[in-house]
Formats: sequence, C-alpha cells, structure tokens
Amino acid sequence: MTCNQSTATLIIFAAALAAQVRNVAAESAGVPAATITTPYQQIKFIRETQAAISDKLATPITNLDQLKKEQQTFELAACAMATLRQQQQYLALAATAAKRRTKLQGEIETIQHTIETPLNLLTRRLGALTALMANQACGLAKTKASEINNDSGNKATGGTAATCTTYGNAKQENQDLCPQDSSTESKIKEPARRHAEITQVPLTSDDAFAFRNYKITIAWHSTTTSIKHPLSGNDIGCGTQSDSTTAQADLSGNNTHYVGIKAITRETEATKVTRHPVPTARPPSSSKQPNSGEQFPTTLVTATQTADIIQQLTNLVFQTTAPLQDDTIAELSNDADSQKAAWLVTAGKATTTQTPEALKKEVENLLGEKTKKVKELFLDTLSNTKLPNPPEDDQLKKSSPAIATSGGYTTALAFCRGMNEKQVQIKTITATDPPVSECKRTKKMTATGKSVN
Repeated sequence: MTCNQSTATLIIFAAALAAQVRNVAAESAGVPAATITTPYQQIKFIRETQAAISDKLATPITNLDQLKKEQQTFELAACAMATLRQQQQYLALAATAAKRRTKLQGEIETIQHTIETPLNLLTRRLGALTALMANQACGLAKTKASEINNDSGNKATGGTAATCTTYGNAKQENQDLCPQDSSTESKIKEPARRHAEITQVPLTSDDAFAFRNYKITIAWHSTTTSIKHPLSGNDIGCGTQSDSTTAQADLSGNNTHYVGIKAITRETEATKVTRHPVPTARPPSSSKQPNSGEQFPTTLVTATQTADIIQQLTNLVFQTTAPLQDDTIAELSNDADSQKAAWLVTAGKATTTQTPEALKKEVENLLGEKTKKVKELFLDTLSNTKLPNPPEDDQLKKSSPAIATSGGYTTALAFCRGMNEKQVQIKTITATDPPVSECKRTKKMTATGKSVN
C-alpha cells in the first residue's frame, strides 16, 4: 500500500466516522439532513449544528418537558465534539502529506472551540436543572398518582399489581417521576423500602468527556421496580433487587411496579473511571508532530456516542472491499470480554459460545491474504479500542445497530450505565500507525510541510 493510499484511506475513515453525527442531529437539532463525505462538509455541518444549539439556549427552560428536549440536543453536541476531536487526531496523521494541512487543522481547531462555548453553557444549565428536578420530582403528579393507579396500577396506592409496561406507560403519559402522595407514603412500611444507586452520565464543563456520578435514590415496594431515567423521564426498564442496597435493570421484566425517585444528588468526587480525564486545554498546534511513543488521551463516551460508533463500525465498508467489522473482530477476540464486544461490532456474526481462538480463525479465513495490508492498517489504528460487554439480558443485541434511534434511546441509556460500572474506556488512536510511519521512512516531513528524502 503506497503512502497516498494510506493517507486517502485514513481521510475516508475520518470523514465516514464524522457522519455519525448526522444520524441523530437532523431531528434533534433541527439541522437539515445532508451527505457528509469530506472534512469541509463536516465543518459546515458542525457550524450549522452549533447555530441550532445557540438558538435553543436562547430560550429559558422552566419545566421538565423542555429539559428532556434539551438533553437530547446536549448529547448530540457532545457527540459532535467527540467526533471533531477524533477527526482532528486522524487528520494530524493523514494530512502530513497534504499542502492544505495547516488550513484544515486551523479550521477544525476554530470550530472545535466555537462549539465548546455553548456546550459549557448547556452543561451548567443542566446542572442547575438537575437540582431543580430533585426538588420538583415528588411534587409533579401527587394528585394524579392515586387516580391513575388505584384500580390497576401501583400496588402501593391500593391497586392490584400491574405489569411494568402498563404502569410505565401511564407514568410516561403523565410525566410522573414520583407517584407518591401522603396516602401512598403511609401505606409503604419503611422496612420494605429499598434503595438503588443508578449512575447518570451528564457531561461537565471541566471534564467534557469523562463520566461523572449522580446518585439517584429509588424506592420501590416489595422486591422489584420499574426504573425511570431521571432526565429523559422515560422508563429504563423493570428491575430486580439483588441485595438491600442495589437493583439490577432488566429490560424484559414484567409484573413490577415503581414507587418513585426519592432524591437526586451530585457525588462530591469523580469516580474511578475519570482517572484519565480529557484535558480541556487547547489542542497541540498543527505544526507539532507527535512523538512515536506519545499517546492521545483516553476518552469516555455517552450512550448515544457509543451506539453511533457501533453502528458506524458495523456498516462501514472501504474501497478495498474489506469491512472494518471483520478487522475489528480479530483485534477484539483476544479474551472473553472482548469476544462479547466483537459481537456488537459485527451485529451477530459471532456468537457468545465461540472461543476467541475459533473466532479469530474464522476472521482470518474471511479476510485472506489479499486484504492483509488493510487489516494491518485498521488493526493498528483501532488497537486501543475496546467496546463494552453487552448486558446479560442481551437487549443491546436486539437493538443493534439502530440503538441510537428513538426506539432504542432508553436501551442506550441503560447500556451507558453498564459501561460506567465496568469502567470501560473507548480509547482514541495512538500516533504510531505503521503505514504512516512507513511513509515517513520514505519521505520525512518537516514542521513546515516540506519533504526531505
């Protein structure tokens, strides 16, 4: 593979990965859908997205309905930022042989910092509204609660035990985050109440792409609950009590009922998963070449980003006719956890009963020698990528690859919680891509873009 082919392939990959933003942006941000195939088109699209976000920020938020809509826009903007930062790293490698490298890099840095301002503003607004929600949650539908559930809803209000689906629909319709009134409270004996801590992953201005903890205290009657997402207001799913302090989400459960959210509080310290935060300082100058042993910072992503990345890797096919998903299987099949992750990337091509060795052999047979160079290129490029394990109930498998659509949004949120618990990190590429290094041995590029034989 020649130097030009390596560079072109990297640019194609960067542009294709950037297109993940469009999948969820058009509807939530009000930006018309468009085909994004070049870095210039991506920059134009991000500018339009940033303008749409700014328009939304101009309207004060006074209720939970607006908050739910803003959260989707917020995650979209975060996805756009993550995509920009990732593409910036790809271009730092791919554009070394391009005369327009300085101009491209400058434009990307400019738009990156332009969009960061409304992101930080929206982050602060979400933080304030989270506190507001904690005060309002149990007062939103006190009078509605007993009316809805007395006959066929929440057992705690005097009705018969309802299925999770039925009760969840009633709650969503009335935007009832805490269906408890004074009579409900008196009917629930304190010894029967249980608490669950669910991790929510809002992004913060000081560490925009690392997980931060919110402690959501949930109370339920008996041993099961339907868990509701605190910001979106959607039902995450039914759950079962595993001990006196924790609950396990089960997206396919039934015959459960939900009592309510008791409190939403911000953890005072970041969790262990933030031990590799993304620095907020301005990215390195485009004229600075990364050292051979230097590694780009680790990035932790949101549920929507994860879903988009999985979908993109699943569908992406290069001009060499070698699907990236096949290359990724081989890289991810070196242990049991990665084997499960490989299932997500391939949308069913691997099974959970296959051994890593058998899976790798299958991939090698599929690829053959003709795609060896392509395989090496993308294995090295994605050598630090590790996708999280699917939930035990396999619901993520059923939702892939359209997990980020409206129908799979709550599944993605639940999956994001699982990512945080497992401290899974999706890392960006390093600066030691062999095909690019091979080019450098042929022509050494100086900081000014001149080549030296």
